[in-house]
This record gives sequence, C-alpha cells and structure tokens, in this order.
Amino acid sequence: MKNAKAKIKDVAENFDFPEFQNTAYTLWEIEKGSSYEDFARSSQYCYDKLAAAGFSDVRRYAHKADGVSGSFDCVMPQAWFPDRKKRSFLEVVGDEVPGCGRVLADSFERPLSANIWSPATPKGGITAELVDLDTLPEDDWSAARGKWALYTAPGGRLESLTRKLAAAGVAGLVAGDLSTAVEMPDELEWYNGNGHCGWYLTKEDPRFPVFAITPRQAIALRRELARRKIVLHGEMYARVRDGEIWTVTGTIPGESKDEIALLAHIYEPFVGDDAVGFAHLFEFGRQLLARKVRLRKTLRLVFSMELYGFAAFLKEHGQNVILAANFDGVAYLNAPDLLVRRTPFFAASFSDWLNWDFLTKNIKGYQVIPEAASLSDDTFGADPYFHGGIPTFWLHSPSGKAHHSTGYLFSPDWNAVRAQLPVIDALLEELLCLEELPDYGPRAAKEFRSAARSIMARKDLSPFRKRMRLEAEHLRQTTRLASAARFTGRRTSSDEVDALFETFLAKADALPACEPTEIERKAASMFVRAGKFGYPFSLGRIPRAERRPVRIPRAVWALLDGKRSLLECIRMAEAENDAVTSQEKIAKIIEDIEYASRYGYASVKTKKGKK
Repeated sequence: MKNAKAKIKDVAENFDFPEFQNTAYTLWEIEKGSSYEDFARSSQYCYDKLAAAGFSDVRRYAHKADGVSGSFDCVMPQAWFPDRKKRSFLEVVGDEVPGCGRVLADSFERPLSANIWSPATPKGGITAELVDLDTLPEDDWSAARGKWALYTAPGGRLESLTRKLAAAGVAGLVAGDLSTAVEMPDELEWYNGNGHCGWYLTKEDPRFPVFAITPRQAIALRRELARRKIVLHGEMYARVRDGEIWTVTGTIPGESKDEIALLAHIYEPFVGDDAVGFAHLFEFGRQLLARKVRLRKTLRLVFSMELYGFAAFLKEHGQNVILAANFDGVAYLNAPDLLVRRTPFFAASFSDWLNWDFLTKNIKGYQVIPEAASLSDDTFGADPYFHGGIPTFWLHSPSGKAHHSTGYLFSPDWNAVRAQLPVIDALLEELLCLEELPDYGPRAAKEFRSAARSIMARKDLSPFRKRMRLEAEHLRQTTRLASAARFTGRRTSSDEVDALFETFLAKADALPACEPTEIERKAASMFVRAGKFGYPFSLGRIPRAERRPVRIPRAVWALLDGKRSLLECIRMAEAENDAVTSQEKIAKIIEDIEYASRYGYASVKTKKGKK
C-alpha cells in the first residue's frame, strides 16, 4: 500500500472537480421542485451514471410509497405531485397591503413555497382569518379551528406539532422560520418533517396545506396581526396518492464478498443536502475504476430516501455489509469543519481509530471534531434490527440554523470540498484495501483504563451506574478489536482489556450499594426484548386514534435483548453521551415500553418471568 500522502496526492490529481460539480448541480436541478415525478427522473439519472461508469450489479428498484408499507417502522409517505401547470399561491385579502406585500407565496416564482405533501385545497381555495400560534395557550389551539395558522419556529419542531394542529382543525399552515431572520431574511425553509409520528404522514393521517414564507414576511405578518385582523386566501394544486420511490445501488467487486456500504440520500431540493453526497460517492467510485484499484472488500454505493429507503435496503440486502458510512452534508458554507461521528459501543468498529488518525493527520486548514455515537437517521444501521447491527459512522459538517433553507449558507463550501474530499476518499480506499492493521490491543487497553478511571472518580455516579458504564466501555473496546479481526482475519487479543475490566468491576462492586428508587426497582424487574418491527417510529402497526410519539432513547432500544434488565439498558446507554436519565425520564421510558409492547413492538417479562 502507498503511504497516506502519496495516496491522497494520487486521489487529488485524479479528482475531476468540474465534473463533480456538474453532477451535483445536474441532480439538484432535477430534484429542486420536490415532485415525485422529478424523483423518478433523478433516480434514473443516478442509475445511468453508475451504469455508464462501469459499476457492477447496478440496480434501480422501487419501494411502495403508499403511506402503509415500510421497514424499521419507517412508513413510506405517499407520493406527492404538484401541478406545474397551475399556480399554487397564498395572498392577503383586502384593500390594505401589509408590509410583507399582498402575495405571500407563489409556486411559479418559488416552487418550495408550496410545501411537499400538502394536499390540494378545495375548489376555489381557502379564504380564512390568520391566527398566530404563539399568541394561543400551549394547551388549547381551538381558536385556530378553520383558520390559517402562522408558525415561526424551525422546521424540525413541526413533526411534534402536526398532530396537534390537525386535531385543532386548522385550515392550513403559514410557515416562516424566524431563527434565520438575521442571516437569511428572504429565504424559505423546506418543511418536510410533518408526520404525526415519525417524519412523514401515513395514509390515514389528516392533512392540511402548508405554505412556506420568508422570515421577513413572517415578521411583517406578526406586526400586522398585532394591530388588525388579517384574512388570507390560498390555493394549493397538488395530488397526494400511492406511488413509488426508488433505491439505486451499484458495486465495485473486491476479493471478498464482505461489503463496505457508502450511503448518500437523494430526493431533497438542495445542492449540499445531498446532491453533493451523490456526486462525491460517484466520483470516488469512478476514480477507483479508472485507476483500476484492487479492492479486498467490495464497495457498495447506495442512494435512496434518507432513513426510510436506507432502512429497507439494509434490512433486505445488507446481509454482506460489515461496515457502513453516511455522507450526508459535507462542507457547508457556514460550518465547513469536519465532524467525525464514531460507531456506538454495542456495534463498534476499529474504523473509529483509523478514521480519527487518518483525518486528523491529513486534513489541513479545517478542524476535525469528534462526535459521540448515536442512532440518528444517518447512523441507525448499527441497530441490531439490521443483521445484528452494522457498524455505521458519519463524516459531515454541521448545518446549523441554515438547515433546509434556500439561503446561501446552506450551500457547499467548494474550497472545503477540494481540501477534504481527496483526504476522505483516500481514507475510504484504505478501508477497502486493508490487508493488515496495527496491533490495536494496547490502544484499546489504554483507552479503557482512562475511561474506567474517569468513571470510578465520578462522585455523581452510584456503584451500579459505574458498573454499567464499565460494561459499556468494555463492550466498546472488545467489539472494536473483534471488528479488526474480521477485517484482516488476524485476531487481536483483548486479554489486557478483559483483565482491566475485571479489576475495575471488582472495585465498583466493593463500593457501598445505594438503595434504588421505586421506579428504578420497576425498571430493574423488566426484561424487554425488541420485536421484529424495529424502533417504534411511524407507529404504522398502531390504530391511528391510539398513536402517540414514543421517545425511548434509541441506544436503550438497541440494547433490549431480553437478557439485560431495562434499568441496565438505560444505565449502559448513558455511557455513549454521558447522559443523565432522571427518575421522571425512566418512568416515561417504562410507560413508552409498555405502550409499544401492547402492539407487538416489544415483549416484556418481569423478573419472575411473568408477562
């Protein structure tokens, strides 16, 4: 193998940056209107690019987009088709023109002002008074019934409010995110997370039209509302119906059938989120083929709907994937530093070490920042639902307040792209071509010893919580070592880590025990096994009238194997982010576990074996 600097130089010299940009912008041009008609074209574009470049086993296959079907309890939303021949619009009614102007939204001028998955308005549109949600009591939005509702919080919060808005009977939503009012006063936010449970609406969920407006318009509307009544008229021309969404995948075969899967989502209307992701991974694979690089592991590229499509792919076709990485959102203009999210302790990989060493040594001019593991929509593949857990890491940059905005701050930083991607690609090539690794045993022992000493020095942790954190850190290091052995076929001994674990465990067990609370005793008596449907997210198996969001931490859910008590799972999961799970939170987790188990998402037994 070439040394790192030579490999990075080789990649950089062969990186076709103009064509990379052209690929990203071409995909964005296809997808920027968010219609499923365009998504069919964009997935075909991805397929054609892979096939023409010479990838193997190139496939494009459909998933039902019917609001019912799904995987990992991610119910695919129905397809959305805006009528491009008709103008969807929202305007102020009356002679007095407010400071925001008469026309608030116009799909001919700005397609994203007609928000995705909005239903059509009745014939003739909707004419109704506007009410500011911030002026209504939090527990009573009945005053919004039959009216347009002004919503000014970031789009990420809308998911938790859509059910409440539907129950209140709003006529429609007028959404303008005020958190970006200073930086991007005249830009739109894309409000795609509008599900009652999970991200997206299921077929049964009630809908209402959503128009996106700018922060400047939202401020002006709020000012006008403070002094007078405002009436709006809106007409939305769109269809929501059963359809299809596609996954596109291709490989470059290696000597082994073991696969490293690189994921980048498509189907979002922004260059940086994530047309750049497709362009990056395509260019990486194209270059490997052009340079005729000999791979030991098989490279698989996967392009699909974020979380939902990837979940279906990994469950149905991920049996050979031994490591996955996500490339959603690299090098945003407002925050180009590189975040390196590690794999979780229960599905850890030696790649945590290799990634960190390689990137911190070779990325120049930008900070490389470590991130604790999670099971977010970018790293969920580590959940045991997917063939026992596929170690998944994520290289990205923070999008900050600009997320899902049409503003310039959500655009790629092309200088950062030029500096970072050749280094990242050289790292990925290293992973694909690995024949041997350093002896990571001493490093694992050193890291475990450091973590264990910190745990034992904590005065805020009970002996039981110390024990659980020690178990989590032991599992992290031994699983990393096991993953290295799987990659190379050469075993790395975990004897030193095991011995240290026993030593520190004995110290924890020798400490005076603390009396558990009543709620802790209840959690300690519950032995929960996660069911076959995955983490309760869209709650598609639950009758709609009985659905409510479930907020069990994903790391806790991933540990539910029926062998550990629920309390053990909760306290082990705290190790990942140094979390503190309050008594109230434990009670809520128990409540959610019991709720989910009634519908088959989990099975629960007490300590005595009774269900």
